Amino acid sequence: MTTLAQRVLDSRVAGRQFENPDHPRVGPFTIGHFLMGRPACLYSVQPETPAREALRLMAEHDVGAVVVAEGNRPSGIFSERDHARSSARLGAAATDLPVRDIMTACAVFVQPSDSVQKCVGLMREKSLRCLPVQHEGKLIAMVSLDDLLADTVAHHEHVFKEIELDEQLLFLPGTYSC
Repeated sequence: MTTLAQRVLDSRVAGRQFENPDHPRVGPFTIGHFLMGRPACLYSVQPETPAREALRLMAEHDVGAVVVAEGNRPSGIFSERDHARSSARLGAAATDLPVRDIMTACAVFVQPSDSVQKCVGLMREKSLRCLPVQHEGKLIAMVSLDDLLADTVAHHEHVFKEIELDEQLLFLPGTYSC
């Protein structure tokens, strides 16, 4: 008898897509579910902020990117990757540039109701390391690919444990299934 975990792994190794495992005792794995276990912190800078200040903010809060926004309207994301590319092109002068000249424009947003699987697929397709999350037109968070992948593994482990528990209960001596 093969377990669901083994079937998922075999499917992935064979190169086929497999839907996220689910279980009635484990809620859906959405961006909203992912954000519930995290502090509500969103760091942003103005477009004219020098890259040096944005990097200092990122180092202080141990984040890999900040939102570039005018008021409540995001115009882009400034990330470590943006800084590395501009530094390779311009050298040390890159830290004096305003982030508007270096940032990646915000073209894609996700909603709390979107599945984590959809979000990770979008990030892979667009080669993004982080995505802003909007709810009712307001920016509420930013999610990183690394955090989403780590939580996806934890979510799958939780689902597999619940399925394993069901299988153990089903074949417990003295019980029978309908």
